[in-house]
Amino acid sequence: MAFPKVFYFIWGKLSWRNVFRSQGSAVFDDLLVRFLTTNSQFTASTGRIRSSAFLPSPQDLKLSVYEIIGLFPRQIWKLGRMYVGRPSGRNVRARADLSHPAVAAAGLATERDGSPRRHVSITGWQTSKEDQKDRALVLAQNARLVLAPD
Repeated sequence: MAFPKVFYFIWGKLSWRNVFRSQGSAVFDDLLVRFLTTNSQFTASTGRIRSSAFLPSPQDLKLSVYEIIGLFPRQIWKLGRMYVGRPSGRNVRARADLSHPAVAAAGLATERDGSPRRHVSITGWQTSKEDQKDRALVLAQNARLVLAPD
């Protein structure tokens, strides 16, 4: 094994995130991110994310997000470009960071499917559009906007 691979393998096993995960800490919840590809999903000047950014897919009533715990900012943006921007032919303009408790506060659940890597679906959506909008609003209010680097 080459030195970089060995280094990153050992670093991953000894990193702080694994220590806190093994203790089941509620303070260091896994962070989730929703990548935003259009300016209509957020307002940069106010740092506000619009609830429409959190509406589920009408086909399967799931919202696609990614786990980002333990990633450096550069790696987070690379994840977004690779799995969201490139397939859709759009640029990732921003991201909305939220936690599992924020998802639970909206009465929803997370389901790890790992396809692609680090992918998580937010499930538990009702078929009623009004209910979906209400839950999406709770997610938007609990999310933090991070603009993409230039």
